[in-house]
Amino acid sequence: MHSNVAIAPSTGVAAADEAARLGAVARALAELSRGATSWERPDRHAVLARIDEAVAALTAAKAHLLHAEQAAGTWQGHGDRDLAAWRGRSTRAGAGAAGAELRGALVLTSMPALEDALLARELSTTHVEVLSRVAARATPAVAAALAEPATQRELVALGRQLDGREYAKAVDRFVAQTDPVSVEREHAAQRERRHLYVTDLPSGTRVQGMLDARAGHRLRLALEAAAGRPAQDDERSTEQRRADALVALAEHALTAPEIVAGAASRPHVSVVLREQTFRALTRALREGATPRPARDERRATTPADELAQASRDDATPAPAPVDRRTTTPAEELAAALVGVPAATDEDGTTLPVSEVARILCDCALTRVVVDAESRPVDVGRTQRLYSGHLRRAVVARDGGCGWSGCGSPARWCEIHHIRWWDRDRGVTSVENGITLCSYHHHVVHERDLSIVRHPPAPPPPQSSRGSARAPSVTGSVATVTYTFRTRGGEVVRSGRIPGG
Repeated sequence: MHSNVAIAPSTGVAAADEAARLGAVARALAELSRGATSWERPDRHAVLARIDEAVAALTAAKAHLLHAEQAAGTWQGHGDRDLAAWRGRSTRAGAGAAGAELRGALVLTSMPALEDALLARELSTTHVEVLSRVAARATPAVAAALAEPATQRELVALGRQLDGREYAKAVDRFVAQTDPVSVEREHAAQRERRHLYVTDLPSGTRVQGMLDARAGHRLRLALEAAAGRPAQDDERSTEQRRADALVALAEHALTAPEIVAGAASRPHVSVVLREQTFRALTRALREGATPRPARDERRATTPADELAQASRDDATPAPAPVDRRTTTPAEELAAALVGVPAATDEDGTTLPVSEVARILCDCALTRVVVDAESRPVDVGRTQRLYSGHLRRAVVARDGGCGWSGCGSPARWCEIHHIRWWDRDRGVTSVENGITLCSYHHHVVHERDLSIVRHPPAPPPPQSSRGSARAPSVTGSVATVTYTFRTRGGEVVRSGRIPGG
């Protein structure tokens, strides 16, 4: 049951009194909730929903109070360096937590559409935290994009479709689409900081280091492959299994007959490129935005050369000129991709442009051509298992477990036949496939759930005024969602229903 509380708008005294009453109610609720194990499920769910509603409203109220305190400067006079230090001291949370709280307050008070969506419980505080982190480290180009009301509306609309985890990835892709040069610079800075220490101690050998995010991703994939799935009687901890996997990789490098000094094997990393991005990248490579590795001079054509040749009739306008006195070749290449969807790995994580170019120089290519609703061509019933290019096509569309809210990355998922292979005579096709983690794959079979795929929402129309504006937020991510139903038609989970 909703209650309407009237607060006098003219005085802070009335608000303070209401806040005191609110505190008393909250403490009473905390006391009552100690016996929640004896409540009925509807009662627990109803109270949780009201608490979530109250937390959202209080988050917005606190944002306005912190904004007012910042403007008034009344926090000064106690020896605190800034508002974050004062807030961290007064709450005993520390300056770091207070800084994050203030960043959230800033983004809420500067984006009315975001506050409205939070109060309506269409977005969570996690969505607010994602945008606050992006706003805090925004470059001028990204800050200008975030200041536009149209962009704010699109960001809020995107948040209604995605949970916090996927929303963070989508916003990162938007940042990379808006300012790919800054992404490239951050990648270069990470590369500069890379190091690895292997120190022999009396108690053992200590391994300590730092890798850039992309190298770390490749290492994680290799460790997962070497570790495999734990057996039922495997009593090792996750950390111990990871350490054993690293040793196994080292032993393989020392004993494998095909591996000799100077040998290189192609990376088993999937890169997903939209057609617009592919054309812009190959055009930039063809026109010399960045030099090719020296070894290419001794090679026949590479996949990147073939892709560039295939797009020579591209009508994409030439990128804006780049000041070569202040940019690196990699940043020049990144500048050629401003405004096009960012390249990602199969889990939807943004890739720096230089990494994509490096992989294209020496990789196996699989071209997946899809229609407007992300439907590729199938291969009928000539094979049962999803493997090779067929699995990569399904993964490129789904990005991970298709069960809304799961978040399991694609590399941990299996491919399920929506129309079952044996029972329904379903074909092994991209259209009939869905990526599911092992747990949700089991749930689908155990409960005999039917699955319906919903294609991505169409991108918003371009501005008719022709003015320069930030790239479309929704253009940076194509979100395929699914609805799972029982035989009786009851919806068990749907990506179209928040929290469904």
